Amino acid sequence: MYRLTYLFLILCISVCFADLQQKIDSLKQELEKNPDNYKLHFDLGICYNSINDYKNAIEAFQNAIRLKPDYALADYKLALVYYEMDSLIAAEQLLRKIKTKFSDKPVVSWLLGKIYLHLEDYEKAIAFFKEHTRQQKIPEYEVLAMPYSLAGQYSEAIKYYQKSLKYHTYNYDLDFILSMLHYKTGDTISGEKWFKKAKEDLSRSYRYYGYQIKPEVILSYESVWQFRIGNFDRAIVAVETLITKEWDDGIDLYNLGIYKILKGDTTGLLTIKHACTRDTTGFVEIMYNVLEKVRRGDYTEAERLLFRKNLYLSRSGIANGLHAFVLEKQGKSSSAMKYWLNCFGKLPLGVDIESMRKFIEIFVDKLEATQPMRSQE
Repeated sequence: MYRLTYLFLILCISVCFADLQQKIDSLKQELEKNPDNYKLHFDLGICYNSINDYKNAIEAFQNAIRLKPDYALADYKLALVYYEMDSLIAAEQLLRKIKTKFSDKPVVSWLLGKIYLHLEDYEKAIAFFKEHTRQQKIPEYEVLAMPYSLAGQYSEAIKYYQKSLKYHTYNYDLDFILSMLHYKTGDTISGEKWFKKAKEDLSRSYRYYGYQIKPEVILSYESVWQFRIGNFDRAIVAVETLITKEWDDGIDLYNLGIYKILKGDTTGLLTIKHACTRDTTGFVEIMYNVLEKVRRGDYTEAERLLFRKNLYLSRSGIANGLHAFVLEKQGKSSSAMKYWLNCFGKLPLGVDIESMRKFIEIFVDKLEATQPMRSQE
């Protein structure tokens, strides 16, 4: 069933791509007859951007702006392309240029907020996100909690996350973020309280939809959450209990390997290699190869592997953290930021960039110190 769905999606994408390519060819023919038609250049840029051909999209939008210098919409679309290419300063300059013309449009303030978030200029990011909430007429808590946390203003972040919880039934993810924030401030009593509430809301959310949660599911979450507050010993106990129940599908065994590496256990990589045989998603095998490349300092190959399309890969805190790490090692800091942001709340006390970066550096140091057993080679 899943394979048929996947093939159907591939077919739809192929048809859509073919339609766009046909549209591009048509626009090129029109431009041969009307080379000074700014709208045709703009439409061509939209098509190129839709197929991720950013180089040609930039040229097309620039041609539209050259022919119509006050074409603010083309400036905005060009800024979006620069943002996607991680050319953040170029995007910021364009948005600043057109901001007065889009003073009532929340899209500009939203994108400027995201750009400053990526540039780690949190004061400006928060200011533009506040402007966005006023323009959109939406509550501030929907936007500002994470930026305040990244800025190290944990009390403000806690306030906004607690406001958000009032409108989200049994949201155990938000509970757990609040647990991490309290632990981060040193308030272990409140941290433990929110940790307990996260587990309770996990069970309630299952019952809400008519399901009875299995003890093994709770244990699986327990191991991950203990890892995220830095209790590696408890995380190991939880995941080892799962494995004795023969519940593991490969992911939990992979997690055990990660925890072992953090504890300086030389069998960590071997545990992850064994997990490859149980995992059916392809995630563990990718990560095993990534860890080997990072351990050997082959960051270029590690980056190539991390670009693989895999749902678990895109959600994993370790995977995103390593992706950011190898990009920064290659001097691609602006590209790295999106992966640091993807790590938020998924690494030990990872509620700000510096904490996440420090943890990954420690993890890589322990990984590099690992001496793999002969059977790993």
